[in-house]
Amino acid sequence: MASIGSMAHSERSINQAWVVLAGVGFMLVVAGGVDLALGIYPLHFGTPAWELGAVGNLLNRLPMFVLGLTLLVGSSLAERRAGWSLFWAAVLLLMGILVFVLALFVATSVPLILAMAPGGVQRFLVIKSIAKIAGQTIIYFPAFCGVAIYAIRSSRRLKAR
Repeated sequence: MASIGSMAHSERSINQAWVVLAGVGFMLVVAGGVDLALGIYPLHFGTPAWELGAVGNLLNRLPMFVLGLTLLVGSSLAERRAGWSLFWAAVLLLMGILVFVLALFVATSVPLILAMAPGGVQRFLVIKSIAKIAGQTIIYFPAFCGVAIYAIRSSRRLKAR
């Protein structure tokens, strides 16, 4: 049977673990954010090839940033910090919406992109990029939004206590 002292030590260790995970999450958010920003630089809006490449590049670079956000959401919930968990969940929800908007942006450009694509292997690579963006959107959008909504609901329950 555990003594009260060992239970307090165990709880303190668990809290310290969540603080470490929050630190790792914050580091991943910063590193991922820098990576996302550099992925679209230099900007060439209005160029369909760049837009397709930039959206694909952003979606490829997104997991590190979102993993960091998820660690921050989880640690905030575990530490019962409702305000922080709401903040990080809102950022995660915005990322989900951004993924959806970017996919719509690419979807409206698909006819133009395909018309400009040369034949053969290069056309295949363009179609492959479009399919990858569609697949990532189908996975990322509901996953990001689902985790964010769960965290928002959990944060509200924490506030109600």
